[in-house]
Amino acid sequence: MALEYGERISPDLCAGVGQLADAVELLRREHRSARHIGRTQQKIDDAVQAAGRAQAQGLNEFGEAVVTQLRTAASDLLRAAGADPTTANREVRASIRRGVGSVRGGG
Repeated sequence: MALEYGERISPDLCAGVGQLADAVELLRREHRSARHIGRTQQKIDDAVQAAGRAQAQGLNEFGEAVVTQLRTAASDLLRAAGADPTTANREVRASIRRGVGSVRGGG
């Protein structure tokens, strides 16, 4: 919808979506090989921080919707990786704050 309505799409938002997709694949590989899911958690953090940077740079309505969806998916993915809901949501909020802060000079 963002593209259809001609909204500016931040490179950070595109990166965040791509990193979250990578995290899904990484979780699958780490789970199958019984490895610690630390790389998956880092990739999720990277994705959410990228979304926070995009948000801090300014998004329109549909871009904001993508950020919301990315945050929800990231929380769900952390839960799939073993985090409880409260911890997953707290980690996502902290990652968003770090991303926003890196643009606004607070992180």
